[in-house]
Amino acid sequence: MKSNSQLPQEGFIRLKQLIGDGDNSSPIIPVSAATIWNWVRDGKFPKPVSLTKSITAWRVSDIRQYINAGGQSNV
Repeated sequence: MKSNSQLPQEGFIRLKQLIGDGDNSSPIIPVSAATIWNWVRDGKFPKPVSLTKSITAWRVSDIRQYINAGGQSNV
């Protein structure tokens, strides 16, 4: 898991920013999309918010809290 310094100061972060998009970026949370969604379902990772009908993102503050807690969600 990367440090908080890779995250924007505030706002939202999309899935590709979290897990990386192949060669172009380094993942913040180095797992697959399926793993993220399984963790969300199981309450192990923060729930995303819907910004529009087709755009889902996570609050940066929730991801920072997750990282600071050593990968433990407070959901």
